[in-house]
Amino acid sequence: MADVARTLRVTAPALYRRFATREALTAACLTAIGREQTPVPDGLPWREYLSALAEQLWAVLLRHPGLDEVMWTFPRSLGDPLDPTGDMVRGLTHQGFTTSQIVFATQYLADLATTSVALLQRRLPTPGEYPGAGFTDEHHFRYRVHVDTFLDRLTALAPDFPEMTGPLAVPLRHERQLR
Repeated sequence: MADVARTLRVTAPALYRRFATREALTAACLTAIGREQTPVPDGLPWREYLSALAEQLWAVLLRHPGLDEVMWTFPRSLGDPLDPTGDMVRGLTHQGFTTSQIVFATQYLADLATTSVALLQRRLPTPGEYPGAGFTDEHHFRYRVHVDTFLDRLTALAPDFPEMTGPLAVPLRHERQLR
């Protein structure tokens, strides 16, 4: 918090008056990032929808260096602020998939994008003056190969692709909204 205050040229107590905790500040940042995203259009066939989502995830992670780490370490990062399942689930349920199947697919793509960007950032030389510096078309191509391989497998399994189970399963609030 002290580093953030310094960067913003405010005092730490002023920052704490606005955001009581590091988590509150992080949630506010994630909410701002979420607001800048254009939702994937409804009505696309599920594969095109997930492909567009994968592209959006790649782009947002490049625009916001460090977001990959936040998504792995901040428990709410994949919940309310970026809401990668709420709207996505609603956007795909009309195609006959269960909420848990959609969460499986979207969570897998979020993990794939986050991991890909995180690994690349650790391999690249120090980034330049702009977000995404050092990433090339070749990096994007490799990412797309992984995305397309996953989507090919889902196509082979559809409409019976796996469901998300365990601690990352869809919160009940999403299940209730869909009924």
